[in-house]
Amino acid sequence: MYKQLTKEQRYTISILLQRQCKKNEIAKAIGVSNSTITRELKRNSSSRGVYKWDKAQQQPEKRRHKSPGNHSIKPYVRTMAIDLQKHEWWSPEQISGYFALKGVKISHETIYSIIREDKYVNRGSLYKFCRHRLKHRKRPVGKRIRIPNRISIHERPMEADGKRFGDFEMDTIIGNNNQGALLTIVERTTNMLFMRKLKYGKEAKELAKEVIKMLKPYKGQIKSITTDNGSEFFAHQAIAKELNTNVYFTNPYSSWQKGAVENANGLIRQYIPKSSNIKQVSDKEIKDIMNKINTRPRKKLNFSTPEESFFNYLL
Repeated sequence: MYKQLTKEQRYTISILLQRQCKKNEIAKAIGVSNSTITRELKRNSSSRGVYKWDKAQQQPEKRRHKSPGNHSIKPYVRTMAIDLQKHEWWSPEQISGYFALKGVKISHETIYSIIREDKYVNRGSLYKFCRHRLKHRKRPVGKRIRIPNRISIHERPMEADGKRFGDFEMDTIIGNNNQGALLTIVERTTNMLFMRKLKYGKEAKELAKEVIKMLKPYKGQIKSITTDNGSEFFAHQAIAKELNTNVYFTNPYSSWQKGAVENANGLIRQYIPKSSNIKQVSDKEIKDIMNKINTRPRKKLNFSTPEESFFNYLL
């Protein structure tokens, strides 16, 4: 078994390497086997083969966080996850995905478990910061509809990183007991929101027509559209053809990959709670809500509004 070295031992290794000592001499000096030194240098040297004791001391800790076989969650990871969920209203999927980019493993199921334990065991309030309030979803009946010729988000150009203008995300918001639906579209750089009630609900062809109506005035500016794998986006090819762009699809159950529109949906829910019958919300109310959100100053935009920022790009 590989012996864990102390920082003093690693410091000694670093000094002796600078003096060009042999591995067996180093091993004898710090009281370990030759194989321990060999493994230490192999595992904790830089890509250029340079060994620095302080960097080497950090590597084992990083590997423990990244290890898929390690199911224990470090206290600081748990605390950070709870803070993001509670104070930033990030979903468990967003938190898990963000941490993964940083090399830290925590699944969204684990985060949901923390929230459920807080609710049912500790009688806490974390569940109140979940958009779905931990309600159980009914499993869909029948076969999942396969969307034809879908293009994965992994094929989306790297330039579509949220910094260039013209990359959009779209989604739907469904009313309580499937009573009505909204189409929401967000431009990622400015967070400009476009929102419209869907007369025919999640019917794919009619939804595609609405997307085209909403975005056609900006046709020359649209570089990409990203959405999820809902059956309502079955007619994505019609959207792509009419707007001269590509529609990209996120991974299943990865709502964080279209975080801009998910965030916008959360803002909309402040005005139209999940208990609402969207069919009873008037078009004027929908427009007023959209205008309120688009004229709200954003720190991301240096306290300009999405509406001002969006139309500045069009000048």
